[in-house]
Amino acid sequence: MSRPWLITTAMVLLALAGGCRLHDYRDFEAPPLEVPDTWARAEGAGSERPARWWSAFGDAELEALVERSLDANLDLRQAWSRIDQALARVENENASVLPAVSIDGNARFDKSIRSTIASGAFIGGSPAGADTHGYSVSPRLSYEIDLWGRLAARRDARTLELEATVEDLLGTGLVLAAEVTEAWLDLLEQRSLASVLEAQIETGTRQLELVELRFANGQANALDVLQQRQQVARIVSQRPDVARAAALAENRLAILCGRAPSDAPAVGRPGLDLVLPPLPSPGHPGDLLDNRPDLRAARARLRAADRDVAEAVADRMPRLDLSLSYQFSATRGGAQFDREILDGVLSLLAPVFDNGLRSSEIDRREARVRELLDAFRAAYLVALREVEDALVGEARPRARLAALERELALADETLGEARARYAGGVAEYLNVLTSLETRQGLERTLVSERRELLGQRVRLYRALGGAGLEGLRRPDDLEIEGEPR
Repeated sequence: MSRPWLITTAMVLLALAGGCRLHDYRDFEAPPLEVPDTWARAEGAGSERPARWWSAFGDAELEALVERSLDANLDLRQAWSRIDQALARVENENASVLPAVSIDGNARFDKSIRSTIASGAFIGGSPAGADTHGYSVSPRLSYEIDLWGRLAARRDARTLELEATVEDLLGTGLVLAAEVTEAWLDLLEQRSLASVLEAQIETGTRQLELVELRFANGQANALDVLQQRQQVARIVSQRPDVARAAALAENRLAILCGRAPSDAPAVGRPGLDLVLPPLPSPGHPGDLLDNRPDLRAARARLRAADRDVAEAVADRMPRLDLSLSYQFSATRGGAQFDREILDGVLSLLAPVFDNGLRSSEIDRREARVRELLDAFRAAYLVALREVEDALVGEARPRARLAALERELALADETLGEARARYAGGVAEYLNVLTSLETRQGLERTLVSERRELLGQRVRLYRALGGAGLEGLRRPDDLEIEGEPR
């Protein structure tokens, strides 16, 4: 083959590479199911959500905690490492569609050894006993001409898997921000409960002193004193549970921020003295596909599986490989190159009979696409349910909180009346005790309801997605520590 003809042929084949595609990629742009036009339980337009929703609570301490967790959380660091792995796979596939160049080199030394036996014959080498030396260097170029788009489809699949892995990172960040906020709210709830308990213990102790004074003056009996002592003791007994719950919340915050429990981040806010942010607009149900990283990841994996089908379809077609080599050789050791050989090979490999291997692989990959499509639909349904659940959850605690506040006002009036009647000697102390316990129980319940309302807002933000985490920075220390073994 002449050199100009070979080069021309190679250029034509390179131009044809990737020129055909046997499988039309399917469109998964729209939501995978019919979505409703409106939310069933939305209460109006609502306000615009901030890019990073946790800033809506207006607390610098919370924002610092979330930012710290986004930098140091170990689940998020694992997600970054998975991105590095996916990126390496993409780079591998990018390299596979380009020509590969290698160099072969060898040095040769032959020595003829004369050996004489009784018959006079020679064993090994030539009778002349000549020695030969030589060496050669051969650059080689090999390239698979991607006529049917097989390599391109495989490369696109790995690229889409990288996209899905990036979306997984954003989803992990969204969940992490919600978990940090929930743990922070848990801690503030327990601190509020602790403050309420201390105030109730102080109130109960003062009430006990009054009853004991009345008992000393003969205006109360021993049962009244014992009942009030029991009431104070009942409140005091709740201290350990509140302290335990606060410690568990601090431990959880520490782990979420990538720290040991003994090194939990400091939280200075004393309690749930937070203002509930305005209700965010839930938008259109179809917006979830753009706002939720988990849905975007499911779609990217579905697209990647469709590219895998295209690769399997193209694998049934003939494969064309081009190999070019240019050999420089010398026939004597130490001499300059005195011989050059250009070698070009164009090989065609066509499957003829494979016992259904390639067809079954196409069937398997098509079934994988169907599986991921249904998983995509299921994930979207779950997302719709989570938003609706969060909208329902918003309404219940607000109504419950308003009812409890009215009930607490009535409990105050009841307690005042019971105390007045007891002081006037027209009612038993049990009425005072019952009214006091009712009021104090309502105070503790109000704290829990406020925590529930704030938690529902966190769950709504999380369900709507769109946490504004696209600017997450990869940690600088994602390296394996220690000396290599």
